[in-house]
Amino acid sequence: MKNRFAWRRMLALPAVAALALGGLLVAAPAASAAETPALLITSPLPGGTVQSRTVTISGTTNAGASVVVTSADGLTELGRTEVPGTDGALTPFSVELTPYADDAPTAQSVLVTATYDGTPLPSLPLDFVLPAGPQDSAFDVLSPMPGETVLARTVVFAGTGDDGATVTVLDKEGQPVAGTAPVVVADGQWITVGTYGPDAPTAQSVTVTQVLEGAPDQEKTVEFALPVLLPAPVITAPTNGQALTGSTVTFTGTGTPGTNVLLAVLPTASLQELSAQAAEPADPEDPILVDAAGDWSVTAELLPGDWTAAAVLVQRDENGQVANILSDPSAEVQFTLTPAVAPVMPANTVKTLANTGPKDVGGFAVAGALFTVAGAALMIVRRRRITS
Repeated sequence: MKNRFAWRRMLALPAVAALALGGLLVAAPAASAAETPALLITSPLPGGTVQSRTVTISGTTNAGASVVVTSADGLTELGRTEVPGTDGALTPFSVELTPYADDAPTAQSVLVTATYDGTPLPSLPLDFVLPAGPQDSAFDVLSPMPGETVLARTVVFAGTGDDGATVTVLDKEGQPVAGTAPVVVADGQWITVGTYGPDAPTAQSVTVTQVLEGAPDQEKTVEFALPVLLPAPVITAPTNGQALTGSTVTFTGTGTPGTNVLLAVLPTASLQELSAQAAEPADPEDPILVDAAGDWSVTAELLPGDWTAAAVLVQRDENGQVANILSDPSAEVQFTLTPAVAPVMPANTVKTLANTGPKDVGGFAVAGALFTVAGAALMIVRRRRITS
């Protein structure tokens, strides 16, 4: 039998031609050029970047050979092919590898082996670079969460996105949720607030879409539930339009027994200035609890001025923080306060009032609108949840 692997002469393929192809050449002598065992890789180029994470190894070897591509350690087979023909002539081949996962490293190494006429040819290592995998979108909806029962019928829609993109919130009918407007993502965040009427069904669904460079980029559908609200509390004192004197005001009212009241007292002028501050009870650590008879009362220290008050029923957690909004806000009550004896105060002195709720309430305006006390409390709670 003819010994095909006796060293008779080198493969008639100049090294310059191999380099020009950017390939790797392994050759052994044979009885004839047509039968010379050889393995040449022509694509991808060593160290080159491929176009896809589904990589095809191409090259030339002997007709009838088997080509196998494995991981660099030779333990995992990534693809194989049988080169057609039986005459041993140099024949093109290609092996499509198992697609690389999106999170696979871009730098990859494989080992290409071939067996011809029962004899393995020397293996060829090959390094190449994968394209970057799909990037996780920055877009997400953090509020409300799927399946969540939201705190109130004033709903905070918030999340993350790509800076400069526009986010819209649409209802089941494809219309903007009342009160919301397209919002531009800034510093990776977006927020808008919608309001559902008292007759809106508790089961709700919205489609939140991020529009990037004028075209829809990402969207998520979120199903959530609106709360069944308790009757709004009532402020019985002071009465609307009442003129008071002194430095403190005692607020009384009614509500559902066992619930807590969150009371906000705002300078009336601030309603036009889009800012708000809540007043402080005599002891800020004590919640305003509606007693068994349905009554509540609290005294707050105020500066002279024109004030507007509103209240809402809330649920507090074990730390005394507002955890849930239980009712719509009360009707607003406007009153004035004049000092019993006019004090002498330095010019431009303003006293900042604290708040009955969480320590981080403070004055704020969101999305160009001043929210009611219910909306204010809701924003506080939601912001804490998103950033925690």
